[in-house]
Amino acid sequence: MEDLTSEIKRILELPLEKVDIDKAALLLLRINRNKIMYSNLIRRRSVEKVLYELRKHYDFRMQNEALKKTAQMEIKVAEVVKKIPELNSSKATEEKVEKGRRQDHDSLPEEIQAYYLENFNILRRMRKLHEQLKLMNNDRPCDRYPYLCELLDLDTQLRGNWHYYDSYVIGTPVVKKETSFENEKVPETANPKKVSAARKYLSDNKKKISTLEGAEREELIAKMQTRLDYLISSEAGISETQMNEFKEIGLNV
Repeated sequence: MEDLTSEIKRILELPLEKVDIDKAALLLLRINRNKIMYSNLIRRRSVEKVLYELRKHYDFRMQNEALKKTAQMEIKVAEVVKKIPELNSSKATEEKVEKGRRQDHDSLPEEIQAYYLENFNILRRMRKLHEQLKLMNNDRPCDRYPYLCELLDLDTQLRGNWHYYDSYVIGTPVVKKETSFENEKVPETANPKKVSAARKYLSDNKKKISTLEGAEREELIAKMQTRLDYLISSEAGISETQMNEFKEIGLNV
């Protein structure tokens, strides 16, 4: 059986039209364990995006810098585990979330209650990742990397959820969360500056994309897709003409 690095290399060497999006996305899922990204890739049939993500993991595995980066992530994960000792106990994990429940929980909007409920699953997943990493003490850094990355991403989402949940004042509007395609777990309030920057980036690169080919084009497409997804998720408003133009250059709308 091929190792993961060889599997990634084989897919990256295929002509674009011969890449099986289902197999490529499944391979990426095996690597990063990001089910949300996997679902989006399958739904959007985004070959360029999955190749871009696979290229990042391939480059990471091939670079000596990976050792340094993974070592830094190991330190951050150790800090998270120290900060959340409940990750060592299933029962303690459940109790931690239960203690965080607001007294007025049942009076909160469903969107706010959802942050609290979601944290049950996040802490369970973080605990599983922590247990998996303990079993991989002697594994290569490139094999531990996806687990370290996901655990840190989940910690960010966990803290973001608690922030939205704890700070919400009953009777005030519910602030919409941004969902970024690159990192779909990080909650962030949409703001005019980011909307303006996203529009400018798309406008500046709309013509440039037609002059590029291969990996360079795929990388720019992925970056443009991130900005477009942000505009759509934040309901910034995009005309039908613009959407058609984005579709013609290869973006998923």
